[in-house]
Amino acid sequence: MASCFFLLKQFEDVLIYLNSVKSYFYNDDSFNFNYAQAKATAGNFKEAEEIFLLIQSEKIKKDYIYLSWLARCYIMNRKARLAWELYLKMETSGESFSLLQLIGNDCYKVRHWNRLCCRIAFT
Repeated sequence: MASCFFLLKQFEDVLIYLNSVKSYFYNDDSFNFNYAQAKATAGNFKEAEEIFLLIQSEKIKKDYIYLSWLARCYIMNRKARLAWELYLKMETSGESFSLLQLIGNDCYKVRHWNRLCCRIAFT
């Protein structure tokens, strides 16, 4: 049922289902990946960041979707520098450019833009 609500973009309903089973899947990276995305989409960025950081799978941690959502959580939690460090670790590619755009747009949205630009300019 949670998958259906996920596809319908009804993330509050997704969270109802995932919250009810989270104790059974605490160490499951796929579950945590989906759970963190649902939390972030619902605006619970602090909890989403914590859940994203529980993920151990290197395959997931290298995935652009993971990186972009974690960067967004960092920015929304006023940790723009950590989002920038995610970008710096990437090799030059279309995905790295997309992440850079996401970081710039999200920093602008939450008014971190000036701070981030100053940090980038002086690093």
